[in-house]
Amino acid sequence: MIKVLMAGVDRSTKGGMWSVVENYLQDAGLSRQVQLRYIPTAAVGSKLRKAACFAWGMGRILLDLILRRPDVVHLHVSERGSVRRKAMIASAARFFRSKVILHMHGAEFESWYASLDEAAQTDVKRFLQRADSILILGGYWRDFVGGLLETEDKLRVLYNAVAVPENNGYRPENREILFLGEVGERKGAYDLLEAMQRIDAQLPPDNHLVLYGPNPDGDIEQRIRTLGLDERVQYCGWADRQQREAAFAAAAVNVLPSYHEGLPMTILEAMARGVPCITTPVAAIPEAVDDQTGALVSPGDVQQLAQAILQLLSSPEERKIKSEQAYRRARERFSLESHCAQLMSIYQELAGPHA
Repeated sequence: MIKVLMAGVDRSTKGGMWSVVENYLQDAGLSRQVQLRYIPTAAVGSKLRKAACFAWGMGRILLDLILRRPDVVHLHVSERGSVRRKAMIASAARFFRSKVILHMHGAEFESWYASLDEAAQTDVKRFLQRADSILILGGYWRDFVGGLLETEDKLRVLYNAVAVPENNGYRPENREILFLGEVGERKGAYDLLEAMQRIDAQLPPDNHLVLYGPNPDGDIEQRIRTLGLDERVQYCGWADRQQREAAFAAAAVNVLPSYHEGLPMTILEAMARGVPCITTPVAAIPEAVDDQTGALVSPGDVQQLAQAILQLLSSPEERKIKSEQAYRRARERFSLESHCAQLMSIYQELAGPHA
């Protein structure tokens, strides 16, 4: 059986990367197909806590490389410090002759790379070039990441994936508008509040916006009050799995008007439950959402966002049609079964026939 060492964030990060990892550890059954060991190397908190997490994780990784000799080291990568940490792990893995996979998640990787000086960009290119395989979240990333490599041969498109229920449980009579993600500027949460204010007088009293996710700026409740949306909008903080399921079950539409993304797990989770999504055509999102499965609006266009919300909320029949298309696409393109079959093929290709 192939031995895989996987490294990424710990559960405290509560973001899309952790959702991917959590699927591997719980829902996907990956540990039944490979000898999987997961070691977190990044956490949320103080500088001391972050440093301690990496030091402890790096020690465990070195021990695993020495004692277990994994065939494949699968590294979940975003941008900034994540690249520096994973570069150290990748160097150690190559020393012990393990194959290295870089699984690229960073929504802001492209803009971060552009902000670097020439020497730092060269280091990033070297980090990518030395990997044995690079997993990207959609075709959108092929041109950019491929442009940093000598050859695109090692690139593989591997869409994020979710557990898809056996049946579409969407209810067109639902009334809630759902936002699930980091409640801040990058995900378009503040634009969404402005859009809700513009259509507040046109919405029935039972249409409510519920916001789930961390709010790093700590200002979301004040913004809600300032816009006079106390009766229309509720901020609920972070949602655990049970709360997420309840939120999707009550949602009429899922809204994520992001400026930068990879391929958001919350969109795929919503589609898997038949919830139409209103989002933006950034990164790989259009490979999941289009006018058949939801609606796309330009990032930062508050009026367009407001009209899209009003249109879908006012037409249960349209939402029902989009729901069926969204659910079907999730089953065909973004299921865990399909994802893990592709991942296993990559593991086998790298590990060779004798692993």
